[in-house]
Amino acid sequence: MKQRLFRTCTIAALLGLAATPVRADEPGYSDLSKDIDGRPEPWWSVSGYFRSRGEALYNMDLDRGLDPTGKPLYPVPPSSPGSQLLTHADLRLRTDLTARTPHGGGSVHMRLDWLDGLGLGSAPDGAPTAATGQKPASTAAVLRHAYAMAALPFGALAVGRMSAHWGLGMVSHGADELDSDRGDAADRIALVSPLFGHIFAVSYDWSATGPAAMRPNGSRTIDLDPSDDVRSVTVALLQWKTGESRKRRNNAGKTTFEYGAFASKRWQDRDVPASWATATPPAELGSAQWVKRGLNVYAGDIWLKASGSWGLVEAEGFALTGSYQQASLIPGVQLREPIELRQLGAALRSEIGETIGFAAGLDAGAASGDPAPGVGSFAATTAGVGKPGTIRAGQIDSPRDTMLSEFRMSPEFRVDRILFRELWGAVADAMYLRPHVRYRWSEVGAGKLTLDLAAIQSFAVYAASAPGGRRPLGFEIDPTLEYQTRDGMTAALQYAVLLPESGLDNPAAGLLAKPAQLGRVVVRWAF
Repeated sequence: MKQRLFRTCTIAALLGLAATPVRADEPGYSDLSKDIDGRPEPWWSVSGYFRSRGEALYNMDLDRGLDPTGKPLYPVPPSSPGSQLLTHADLRLRTDLTARTPHGGGSVHMRLDWLDGLGLGSAPDGAPTAATGQKPASTAAVLRHAYAMAALPFGALAVGRMSAHWGLGMVSHGADELDSDRGDAADRIALVSPLFGHIFAVSYDWSATGPAAMRPNGSRTIDLDPSDDVRSVTVALLQWKTGESRKRRNNAGKTTFEYGAFASKRWQDRDVPASWATATPPAELGSAQWVKRGLNVYAGDIWLKASGSWGLVEAEGFALTGSYQQASLIPGVQLREPIELRQLGAALRSEIGETIGFAAGLDAGAASGDPAPGVGSFAATTAGVGKPGTIRAGQIDSPRDTMLSEFRMSPEFRVDRILFRELWGAVADAMYLRPHVRYRWSEVGAGKLTLDLAAIQSFAVYAASAPGGRRPLGFEIDPTLEYQTRDGMTAALQYAVLLPESGLDNPAAGLLAKPAQLGRVVVRWAF
């Protein structure tokens, strides 16, 4: 069964609930709620950063040979498949712009990423050997967010495309960290209001609209049929503190407790698979192209956090249930059995100490799996059920297998640098333990120097999901040396080594997976 249809049930944007920008310690809806208090602000502001990254990747295919589809686990140089080293460098200029109405009753927010992910040297102007410059980027800027907020007597109203972040970022992640990439966003209208010492929020998302046609006057398009639209409604309740409030409580020796929960529903009556699977022009779509979908998905999440001068403990749990009454992607072809959805996820983050610059903690997480071979979260649109030994494959084989239980955490929820980030794509059908330590020198020149060390032990939930047919996936060591100045410049040196275990071997070829390494330098100037 093609995978893209089933990917919708774990889309992070279904459940993200915050506006941009969101720091890692803010759970969701936090930026919207800040406008409720009506504090005076300048009428406009600009913030952001310039970032450049360079990396070297060694033996990322693990020297385990080819999978049953004849492909390596990771791209290899086409001119020399036996080569071990890959390199890359890119950059991004991010600008967050805010403009406020004269009396402070409203604001407009926009995020632009300039030359985002542009590979350095990727566009030589002329023959590579004779190029003296680079061609202009075909897309100079990517508009990530654009939304407006209005202060109401009972809260704040936001409309537009806004960042989607909740809790730890396990389900929906805003991607505002040093090495983040895209992040989640939603086209949404949200109402946020204080209620009995809490923040109450309700949002309605235009998660997807079907094929559109140009109006006769040629000025705008129009949605051809509302019945094929995907809609989401979320209700959330939060008890959340600002960073300033936490700092005051920490200085007073108090522990701060925060929590939040949401419930969400997503639905779709009919679908037009040709409009997204093959990009068929709207003029060629007729009534025969419509498929009765009958999608109803229900999800809930609980987030808890305790923090103080002693450190912090934060946890999140997620559950999803629902069904597709008709999962066929081919008009006129009906599948007899509906597809049932049952997915679970949980994550824990902890850090104790740093009274003398030293801190340590244990992180852990698990994403429910599916007994079908491989992992379906990033399978190609046309991927069918995979053979044992593959990683990316569909997880549904109707009518023999009509239960989709694999949950995929947000790709921006980073717990390592090689296995889940590069090879697996995200934490899906897997669990991990992540002990970590950190030492921070309070003053080094004009800034602070921090040394981090994390070790990640990972397992597949189902042995059949791992290409080696066994649950142990690997043990990874990730050290980081980071220097941050008082005026916003950050330089980080990152390294990682993955020691693969039996779950990444290639038993069919009699090959054992060998270690992979990664080195990355990240430099960022914030303004």
